[in-house]
Amino acid sequence: MNERVKKIFDTLNEIKSNVSNRDQHRLKLEKMERVLKRVHSFSSDCPECEKYLNELETCLHEIQAMKTIQDKEMLKHHSKKLHLITAHLQKKHKLVTEGYYMSVFMSVGVAIGVALGLSAFDNIGMGIPIGIGIGIAIGAGMDADAKKKGLVL
Repeated sequence: MNERVKKIFDTLNEIKSNVSNRDQHRLKLEKMERVLKRVHSFSSDCPECEKYLNELETCLHEIQAMKTIQDKEMLKHHSKKLHLITAHLQKKHKLVTEGYYMSVFMSVGVAIGVALGLSAFDNIGMGIPIGIGIGIAIGAGMDADAKKKGLVL
């Protein structure tokens, strides 16, 4: 890790130590730290990630310069920027958020459960929990696999 990135992480840790837990949550500092690590790891190969690294650095300096975290426009701007960077990491670098596969396959499981409940049991109420269980099992397995491969953001 080069000096510049160390300074960015030091700035982030300083902000974490100076703001309350509520403000840390509002600023999404934990997510920002994970995104920052990923953007740094891809910045040598991806020019967009290098640009996003600069934007994150600027954003952290803006937060550090503020005395209180009350400006809703700044929070909204910060949140949009973080979402934009996360979307880039998901699309270009094939990363997924934590619990992504479980939520997708739970929905698919409900659909399968409805069909199964109507056809096999003549009762939707019997099929939906079975479908949800199957979807959660498959999704949790795929989430664990993605985490093991290091694809979780």
